[in-house]
Amino acid sequence: MKKYLLIFAFSPVIFGACTQTSNSGKVKEETQEAVDAMGDALKQEKDRLKQELQQALNKVDQKIAALRSELDQAGEESKAKIEQKIEDLEAKRDQLQQELSQFDQQMAETWQDFKSNVQKTLEDLENDLKKSL
Repeated sequence: MKKYLLIFAFSPVIFGACTQTSNSGKVKEETQEAVDAMGDALKQEKDRLKQELQQALNKVDQKIAALRSELDQAGEESKAKIEQKIEDLEAKRDQLQQELSQFDQQMAETWQDFKSNVQKTLEDLENDLKKSL
């Protein structure tokens, strides 16, 4: 879906380039600028999401600390329930922590795939423009 959206976003540049074969360098430059702008937007979105993940981790840690405090004052019946809540939250926190640690690698791979696809499209476009001369 993202690829189709990106192709749609670049279609004015690509189709405009087909009518102006003498400006293939300009098209390539404009497309590269668009790719760079998308990279900047992607980085901002990545940073925002990473910050949200970190905030969620902090909230979970605070809740676990509060439950541990309650555990000290709880009666025997309540202790089992509180301990189960702590265990569940710790499992979710660990999963979230793992996702956060893999986040940068996954984003880098996604960006590299996107960038490679766009560069290949640019090369194909430039070759097509040269052939049409």
